[in-house]
Amino acid sequence: MNRRDHGSIRVSNARLICPTTGLDKQGAVDIREGRIEAIYVDGTAPATDLRLIDGRGAILCPGFIDLHATSGEPGYEYRETLADTAAAALRGGFTTVCIGSNSQTNHDNRPMTEYFVRRSDE
Repeated sequence: MNRRDHGSIRVSNARLICPTTGLDKQGAVDIREGRIEAIYVDGTAPATDLRLIDGRGAILCPGFIDLHATSGEPGYEYRETLADTAAAALRGGFTTVCIGSNSQTNHDNRPMTEYFVRRSDE
């Protein structure tokens, strides 16, 4: 399933954490078409026809933001590409990364910004 092909799922038995509301409980989350539809805590989830994912041992929370990530691209793609950076970030729970300059070029002008925007859509 890619980011444009959202499924409908229920993640159950996960530890739900929400820093905004202070939630920190075991529960389930229903997700339809890529959006949270319902949150259930302490075994209150009704029966469902959604595809079930057992979240036992996992934490379900808002994505983390990395304000100082680095990538070899552009210039040092042999070390790390933006795709590598994105994959590593996702594995760690980061849904947003701010790329700093760690390559042959500075990221301080419009063409470089447009490059990153274009590459992030690929």
